[in-house]
Amino acid sequence: IALYMSGVYSVLFGQLLSEAGLFEFFVPVMSTYAGLMALMLTLFAAGGLLFGGKDHDLMLSLPVSAFSVLLSKVTALYLENLVFCGLWMLPVLFVQGRTAGGVDALFVLRAAAVVLLVPLAPTVPGILLGFCTTWITARLQHKGLLASILYFIFFGFVMLGALQFNRLPQLMAQNPAG
Repeated sequence: IALYMSGVYSVLFGQLLSEAGLFEFFVPVMSTYAGLMALMLTLFAAGGLLFGGKDHDLMLSLPVSAFSVLLSKVTALYLENLVFCGLWMLPVLFVQGRTAGGVDALFVLRAAAVVLLVPLAPTVPGILLGFCTTWITARLQHKGLLASILYFIFFGFVMLGALQFNRLPQLMAQNPAG
């Protein structure tokens, strides 16, 4: 899904920005897309993986510290985001290299840095938001109904954001100086 979505957006968005003379914004905007998608995935994964109590008693009975258990689970979330963002950035970097006129060693180093650092940004806020949603749903009596309503509201915001992101190329083409 990440390769497909990024491939479609990269080609179309890259062409539009190239025609408008604003191609320097291509990688930052597509990196932002990757970070927001990873944030959404982390939000849902953090609640169950870090704060869901399914295997905590088993994990904490092992001869390792609780910090090591937590660190391994946070590392798993980061690696999940790294795989997603890496797959997302492959078409972006391909379009960047093709449109910008080739790939050199500096481009490869910058691309590697982008792929490694983009997943860091959504991991920490995703963990904090996952903790908040898990804490709130654990304290309520009608968990299923409220969780469904909150997820519906959240997906509404995600859809509104996606519609605004879809308008971004049009707005950039209409007002290149701004």
